[in-house]
Amino acid sequence: MDNIKSKIKKGFFWAGLGSVGGRGIQFASDVILSKLLIPEDFGLMAIGLAVLNISEMLTETGFNSALIQKQGDIKKYLNTAWTMEFMKSASLFILIFLLADPISKFYNIQSVSEVIKGISILFLLRGLRNVGIIYFRKNLQIHKQVALDILPSIVQLIVVIPAAHYLQNVWAIIFSVAARRASELILSFIMHHHRPRFEFNFLLFKELFQFGKWIFSVSIISAIRKNFVPLFVGKYFGVAILGYFNRAELLSILLFSVLNEVIWKVGYPTMSHFQSEKDKLKKFYLDLFFIIIYLAIPISGSIYLFNQELVTVIFSEQWLQSASILKTLIFAGLISFSGTLSSMLMQSIGKPKVATKISFNSIMILLITIFPLSHFMGISGLVFCLIITNSYSMLHSLIFVMKVMQIQISKVIYPILFST
Repeated sequence: MDNIKSKIKKGFFWAGLGSVGGRGIQFASDVILSKLLIPEDFGLMAIGLAVLNISEMLTETGFNSALIQKQGDIKKYLNTAWTMEFMKSASLFILIFLLADPISKFYNIQSVSEVIKGISILFLLRGLRNVGIIYFRKNLQIHKQVALDILPSIVQLIVVIPAAHYLQNVWAIIFSVAARRASELILSFIMHHHRPRFEFNFLLFKELFQFGKWIFSVSIISAIRKNFVPLFVGKYFGVAILGYFNRAELLSILLFSVLNEVIWKVGYPTMSHFQSEKDKLKKFYLDLFFIIIYLAIPISGSIYLFNQELVTVIFSEQWLQSASILKTLIFAGLISFSGTLSSMLMQSIGKPKVATKISFNSIMILLITIFPLSHFMGISGLVFCLIITNSYSMLHSLIFVMKVMQIQISKVIYPILFST
């Protein structure tokens, strides 16, 4: 028990250090780019990355989560998992490259096609990564995962500065992201001794898929939920407004993203470890819930109060239009982050099916409300739509966890009152 406690403490320390360092480097890159590029460049990149993310998430196998959640030795599963991941990535590379022109015609912007074709190579770089790095998270060797996260971010920063000065267009972002993924690929083989090979075992695949299919379902819904919004903004409001929305979204989730990374890197493996010990799992959940709420509410309040100052100081006055979006978008980020822990617990105890149903209902709410609210209220209506959707997901997940873990409502209300 003392050994697992020590691993958890070290895990949180290294995960925190890695997330702060990695996000800090990424944020420095974003600040530099924001001062050199125009909103339209970020709008184009947002469309390209949305296509990339939605393609990867729509084909998420869920095998990584299954390998972490599975008890015992997982070595026999690795080659099958890696083979499926590579085949998926190669197929996506071909498909998205071919779809680049039709997507460009949809937006009526020729440069969208060029951006998407450039981004499509990222599928291959991700698919070839060494599957052995899954042990870093499974065994709570978070210091190794931190190195794997931070070093590529440093490479990206080194590439993006000269690229942005020389090119001064969206290709500076594309080259820097490609450099990061290439370095991730190389490091994955340097840092872990496992050498994957093409091998497919149907029985092992079927076993992984029994758990992974629900992660796959959640991933499909999350892909639509997360990436439909920028695609919608770009088409309905225009690429420039999408650029402003992109910068506001960055600031609204920046600190939450750091905390979210830490929680998933350490919290999910730890909850999976405690899945058969309900009392320990319950205590861990409540302790982490208190910390999340204690940090989230003050962070959101500060960003709400100083939204204009943050935008002008961090980016520049040309991005001031992002401040009005940020003022309300921060609440969508707060609510989404507050529901993270409940979703994580559902996966760790083998209840991804419930998370799938909640996610599906939330996407239905999003699709039903986004068009009328955007039509009558503009970009503010779209943000209000996100607040409604995130509120439903957070509350439904929390109620389910309280019921399963037999948590009294006072244990949930106290952290909220304390933090305010």
